[in-house]
Amino acid sequence: GIPGYFMSNGTQAPCVGSSGTATGMPGPSAMANTFDTALISGMAYCIAQEYWAKGKYMIEGPVVGLPIDPRCGRAAETFSEDPFLCGKMGAAYVRGAQSTLLGCIAKHYVCNEIETNRTTSNSVVGERTLREIFGYSFELVFREGHALGTMSSYNLVNGVHATECPHTLTDLLKYDWGHRGYALSDMGAMHSTAPAANAGQDVELKNNTYFGTALAAAVAAKSVSQARLDDMASRMLRAKVYARLIGKIGSTTGITPQYTSSLMSQAHLDTCLKVGRESIVLVKNDNTLPLDKTKTVAVVGTYANQTRPGIGGSGSASCALASNDVSPLAGITAKVTASKVTSSWQNADAVIVVVGVDGEVEGSDRSTLGISSASDNTLVSSIKAAGKPCITVFTGGTAASQEAWYTDANAVIVAWYPGQRQGAALADVIYGDVNPSGKLSSSWPVNAASLPAFNVNATTINYESPDTGHGYRWYDRTGKTPFLAFGYGLSYTTFSYNSISISPANPHVYDDIIVTANITNTGSKSGDEVVQLYVSDISAVAGFPRPIKELRGFARVSFNAGEKKDVTFTLRPRELAYYNTTLGKFTVHPGQYKIMVAPSSNNLPAATTQTITIAQ
Repeated sequence: GIPGYFMSNGTQAPCVGSSGTATGMPGPSAMANTFDTALISGMAYCIAQEYWAKGKYMIEGPVVGLPIDPRCGRAAETFSEDPFLCGKMGAAYVRGAQSTLLGCIAKHYVCNEIETNRTTSNSVVGERTLREIFGYSFELVFREGHALGTMSSYNLVNGVHATECPHTLTDLLKYDWGHRGYALSDMGAMHSTAPAANAGQDVELKNNTYFGTALAAAVAAKSVSQARLDDMASRMLRAKVYARLIGKIGSTTGITPQYTSSLMSQAHLDTCLKVGRESIVLVKNDNTLPLDKTKTVAVVGTYANQTRPGIGGSGSASCALASNDVSPLAGITAKVTASKVTSSWQNADAVIVVVGVDGEVEGSDRSTLGISSASDNTLVSSIKAAGKPCITVFTGGTAASQEAWYTDANAVIVAWYPGQRQGAALADVIYGDVNPSGKLSSSWPVNAASLPAFNVNATTINYESPDTGHGYRWYDRTGKTPFLAFGYGLSYTTFSYNSISISPANPHVYDDIIVTANITNTGSKSGDEVVQLYVSDISAVAGFPRPIKELRGFARVSFNAGEKKDVTFTLRPRELAYYNTTLGKFTVHPGQYKIMVAPSSNNLPAATTQTITIAQ
């Protein structure tokens, strides 16, 4: 009466080959741009319903690893470069999906941020970096999201295969973080029987090379204990009991027929559109946007008439086979009527150029930071030379370097992969029916020289200490300026950050700290603002360097025109702590901390910055 594993890939939609359609939701890097955990929970609930409708009760996702470079092949599958944002969004996704009794498998655990040599590369990572950065996103997904499973990665961690590493699989995952679910291997990532089982690996995917008869023999030979086997079985059974599947043998199709009508339902398409709208980031605007609907427009560029679903490989949203996609061209045409859309940019009043990146795929990394088509750069430059207003729309899962597509455009929208309704979402933003409100979930480099060294063919990857790292931490420490900063995004209105208050005034190391910022919509349009909380330990303990600042809170807040609001955050001790390797635990040390409430990581208003002293 115990069913098998009916699982599938696809954080955006059930990836089930040619077995019908499903709603193609926005990609994870787009989801994170919303900074809206409630919305992402609701979206994940819709995705999980469609999994059930297709007879699947486990999602191999979400991905909560951290891309160390935008060229990482699967960076588009994860939420953010920042462990706090990535973990919070991942936990929200898991809560929404698992509320249908489906199970989520967080992956790829751990320090698996390169694709080209992913099966042989050795990730060298210190204990602080592991716990504060690359493990922190997973910790949040298990502690706050209670994901039922995790997927062990292909790589080695400090010289030990991830599927055989007791420190990560047992010490951190099961003891420290209290994970009661199972550890599943990535497909073909197993290398042994007894070492893997004793390290904490519970399930082998997909074959039974090591955990089939070989495991039975290992138990008989007492190289794997009966108690460990019982633990493996109980962890697997827990997910099946949770899903209410005990006693149901064979295919799970039809077990939850109430979900069958959910496949590409109007409610799910509406959710897709809402997430797409909130995820779109306006990064440049010289008052060209919003466009006037009475003007003629041309929609051109490599991806003008494509609905880009997501990356290739096991995480591909293209597996959803959505039948009613809306491309940028189709979305604009539906918004203004076909008579206002021309195929000749020379005859248009304004031009929208849709560009993007390719090469985002499982198994290999991008070789360049540039956009995929040099002709798109030439096209944008030609439009500028002709004196036409030019709006560039960037599509793709990760960042691109600064080129003519940006510098020669009057306005630039970063759309990532905004789901199958992307053309409708873009049109709503371009014509001002929706005020853009997304913020960038990752930093964008000017060029490859402004990034830490990245070798896709490396066999050893040294993970930097927590204070240097990657992303905005790297830019802060090195003094470099990113092309586009983490947390950045424009609006058709403006916001002022007026003041900050902190309570208690004299906190102790064990206190929760309440931070309240007063913010005003100073423009003439209503809109959402993503308010971000950063913390800086400015009197760090000798020998334990800290980042210049770290994201420790965020809130999406809606404002009417002219409206003033207080936005409140709760800073808990764990969010101020560092991992003290001498004591073997997270510690908040007494000293001075700078608290900053800001619209982005590189725009820190003095009015909402305050230094506090935390006492012992």
